[in-house]
Amino acid sequence: MGQKNNKCCHMIIPLVILGLLLSACGGGTLTPTPILPTPVSPTSIPSPMTPWPTWTPSPTWTPIVTIPCSINALISAIHSANTMPGTVDTIDLTPGCLYSITSPSGLPTITSPIVINGNGAIIQNGTGFGEFRIFLIENTGSLTLSDLTLTNGKVVIGPNESAIDGGGGAIYNSNILILNGVVFDENGATLGGALYNVGNAIITNSTFLSNLATLGDPNAQQLGGAIYNMGQISINNSTFTNNQALDDGGAIRNFGGMTIRNSTITGNGSDGLGSAIYNSGNLTMTYTTIMDNTGNFALHSENSSISIKNSIIANNNFGDCSYPLSSTILEENLSSKHDCFGFTIYAQVPGLDPLSYNGGQTFTHSLNLNSPAVDAATGYCPPTDQRGVTRPEGSACDLGAYELIGGGPTPEPTVMLSSVEGFIFNDINNNGIRDTNEVTAGVNGAHISLMEGICPGTNLISETWSTSLEGLYSFDTLSPGNYCILPDLSQQTLLPASHEITVGNDEHLIDLNFYLPDPGAQSSGSDRCQIFDNMNLSLILLPLPSETMVLPLYVDMNEKVPGLGITYPGDPDPWVYRAFLGSVESYRCGLQTGFEERLYCWLRIPPNLPGTSPEFSLYLDGCRLPIFYLSGIYIADPHQSGSACQNDLNYSECIAAGGSIKNKDTPQQTCDCP
Repeated sequence: MGQKNNKCCHMIIPLVILGLLLSACGGGTLTPTPILPTPVSPTSIPSPMTPWPTWTPSPTWTPIVTIPCSINALISAIHSANTMPGTVDTIDLTPGCLYSITSPSGLPTITSPIVINGNGAIIQNGTGFGEFRIFLIENTGSLTLSDLTLTNGKVVIGPNESAIDGGGGAIYNSNILILNGVVFDENGATLGGALYNVGNAIITNSTFLSNLATLGDPNAQQLGGAIYNMGQISINNSTFTNNQALDDGGAIRNFGGMTIRNSTITGNGSDGLGSAIYNSGNLTMTYTTIMDNTGNFALHSENSSISIKNSIIANNNFGDCSYPLSSTILEENLSSKHDCFGFTIYAQVPGLDPLSYNGGQTFTHSLNLNSPAVDAATGYCPPTDQRGVTRPEGSACDLGAYELIGGGPTPEPTVMLSSVEGFIFNDINNNGIRDTNEVTAGVNGAHISLMEGICPGTNLISETWSTSLEGLYSFDTLSPGNYCILPDLSQQTLLPASHEITVGNDEHLIDLNFYLPDPGAQSSGSDRCQIFDNMNLSLILLPLPSETMVLPLYVDMNEKVPGLGITYPGDPDPWVYRAFLGSVESYRCGLQTGFEERLYCWLRIPPNLPGTSPEFSLYLDGCRLPIFYLSGIYIADPHQSGSACQNDLNYSECIAAGGSIKNKDTPQQTCDCP
């Protein structure tokens, strides 16, 4: 293309990331030749891509070929690699070399697996304003590029031509493309100034700089200044800046599937919608910064197949966001305008510095100490930021692509006091529940103590008495911690024997009730309670998952569970069973298909219960006393490896290890291990 016009000095970002000076850095602007293409209007989203292919059952890797600083040597190496489709060929470029393509035929089409290590080299269209792209990857080929600059590639859709003729100024990918440390500088096309993708692409540590989708008939759609995607793309730790589209998608126009993480999209522009990104496909964006883009809404999505997490979209001209209200907006996000629906942080001054080199392989916007983005992220936190700095640096990860080293100032935690309350009532029908007819059947004057720590507690914190017809008691001004609520059982026989609780900041727990069984009351189910007198019940604790802390257990009744597995004349309704570990009540007890002799119950276990031995009791509504009771059942800590089941374990150890006791009423009792 003749000599570049020595334009290094006016580039917005010098190519520091290459670690070299571009001696041939000057080179013409992409002034379009007047061409009148047929208007292009993509109207459909492609079906999801097939899984990533393998080239052979075990691809053969050929020795690395280092080629001299010659475009003909590069062309020859690619031709040679294409002749061996069952192998993966690796080509090393001469460090710092400028490979200038002077033939309109360009480089050979990639039809086999090829790896090119750039070593800081540059590949450019060197034919003036001649029209051709740099790489075309067929559906049988794959291309991996690293540490390389691609510049001045250009394609334009002409009359009666398709996207393959005018898409992707630097690369058109039909199969597999992997980029690491690649710079796309001043490429241009009608669709996707740098890259047009209909295959699978992974982009890492790369920069898209000053690419254009402004070439062709002004009446045609010119979309995606840097990328036009119809396939699947993953973008990580990369920067898009100064890319332009005549129509939509200043940096990116997405019709396919795309994920963006730890990346910066800044200073791009379009005359249409989406000065940074225009989405019509599926887009997931996390820890990404979108700043200072010029056009109508920096991020625009036609549909709700978009997810934004822990990101910054701020200081964009003419709008930050435009997407359906049904879009998925998760965790924390920051915007400087009120048009990003669902964002949790609004800041007219987001506290980001100008785009500059802050370390790593790409340029970023650094955060200042007072930015509301500092330590504001929630949920998943990647191990590093865009530069490779470890996350988190403070008390939590920072929003966007940049992690402030040292984190923000750590404020003193604000302690907000909590309260608990409950009722003490006469249980008229002996079902353990404060029913409507028992609201005014409160026990007035019952003595209740609040103890510090897990039950039975260590120090007395406070004491009170139930009052009024409702039997209300309460404790307030509680600091976060563990507590035990105990009724005075020497005064009255109240159930349960205690409530063990954990309170945090500003929590208000209610319905921590105690009840007084009515020994004179005859429940409609009084006969049912006697059924269990001669039954041989045994308890089996199932493993406690450390992730959910939901403990499953079952009571083996050696016959069908009464009221669930079998019914009784005149008593057709299912019976209600409740299991307790100390004061922790099950949230469900029932049957599982195929095990009608087992009553399964599930309990949400608080963090302080594993490693202790609470009592176990099983109640049936309508029965005043437990139908099954065990004192001291050991709850194993799921975060620690438990003991293996052995025959000589005692009862609680055996159950905790997943076994069951045989001959439990004899001196020869043994643990039956699974």
